[in-house]
Amino acid sequence: MVTLNRLSMAGLLLFLSVTSLCHAQKSGILSDSIPQRWQYSSEFSQTLPTDDKWWLYFNDKCLDSLISIAITNNYDVLTAQRRISMAKNAERIAQSGYYPGLSIDAGWNKERLSAVDDDYFTLGLNFNWEIDLFGQISSQAKNKKALWQASKAQYEGTMVSLCANVATAYINLRTWQTQLFVATSHINSQKQILDMTEARYKSGLASKLDVTQARTIYLNTLSSVSPLKASIESQIHSISLLLGVYADALPKSIYFTDYNMTDSAIVIPVGIPADLLRRRPDIRSAEYTLASLAASVGIAKKEFLPTLSLSGNIGFKTDKINNIFSNNSFTYSFTPKISWTIFEGLSRNYQLANAKEQYQIAINNYNNTVMTAITEVQNAMIAYHFNSLETHELIKVNEAALLALQLSVDLYKRGLSDFTNVLTSQQNYLQYNNSLVTSRGKTLLSLIALYQALGGGWDYTY
Repeated sequence: MVTLNRLSMAGLLLFLSVTSLCHAQKSGILSDSIPQRWQYSSEFSQTLPTDDKWWLYFNDKCLDSLISIAITNNYDVLTAQRRISMAKNAERIAQSGYYPGLSIDAGWNKERLSAVDDDYFTLGLNFNWEIDLFGQISSQAKNKKALWQASKAQYEGTMVSLCANVATAYINLRTWQTQLFVATSHINSQKQILDMTEARYKSGLASKLDVTQARTIYLNTLSSVSPLKASIESQIHSISLLLGVYADALPKSIYFTDYNMTDSAIVIPVGIPADLLRRRPDIRSAEYTLASLAASVGIAKKEFLPTLSLSGNIGFKTDKINNIFSNNSFTYSFTPKISWTIFEGLSRNYQLANAKEQYQIAINNYNNTVMTAITEVQNAMIAYHFNSLETHELIKVNEAALLALQLSVDLYKRGLSDFTNVLTSQQNYLQYNNSLVTSRGKTLLSLIALYQALGGGWDYTY
């Protein structure tokens, strides 16, 4: 466990980083004007949870196997992968507008006009090409590309959330299992004290009240076992849902109840504010959504401009099939055309206005996402720091409570103390044991929450 000074220094570094980020936001992360183009740093690439493997810090083979199963079978991850493919296909569809459309026609025509029969054979290649003179097609391609990048960021966010949710569910399970282990050990010790009071009562050294009070403590602790077992079974099924498998397919080690919850206190490399922004998949998704809507505004603006297209055909036409490829049968036509809609009932004006409003909404969503990210990191770091302190203090409290119980039992055996002191010591020791287990669980959960708030990405170097 690191010292409190290191934890405090980590908190100070985080505070300075977040303060700098807040200042950058107040200075204007985004202006109301639409940028001419969007630039992204090629030096940064999102680290997926499967690459950074932050959970190795817990040194738990069962958790390792659960996350490995989840990233392979979870239906949300599989759906996110499909959405990336769909978005990429949409981008390719938009890019296909750069190329002409080609078709081949072949046929035989027979007609009669004014008592004159006419029949002929045709074979030809037709094409139609909308030339991207004013950038309509390129704007559409940019729009779809940004949506594809947003879908990738959403996939990364799904992965981060999945790994965090699996780890959270697992730590909750281990917390309840540890509490069950604690309850079982206290039941055994309380049964020994109950047997002692009964023996002393039979020998006339204790009152019936001592026996009744000892039995009350014993039965009360025994009654806590069933709710803990119910919570454990329910949590196992929740984990199986996250993993996309049935409970009987889970690793057998998940059912072990003698899990040893270790203390956790490490310094997290939070990094500089810009890295914090790029690390969060939801911020990256919001940023790419902004780029998409900026392109949508460009598309709406270009609806006011003319379109240039080129159509035509090259082929053969003859009244005799054996002359189909002769020079006299060769035909062609080329038709360049400019189309420009002058008036359309102001619908294009309203479409442009709607596109700008959607863009402004996206700006608000982006800024709100940034503020949410800062708040989540602050809260997670605070919770992690103070839960670690609480665990450290409760360890000393439990040591003192155990000693108090041992002394009170010893004094009671020698007839130097009332049994009330034993009862109080038993209750206190059980309460502090459970508090320590809960605190250790909260510390681990806050560490997971901090990982999720940062969007993952720290390296396992412990």
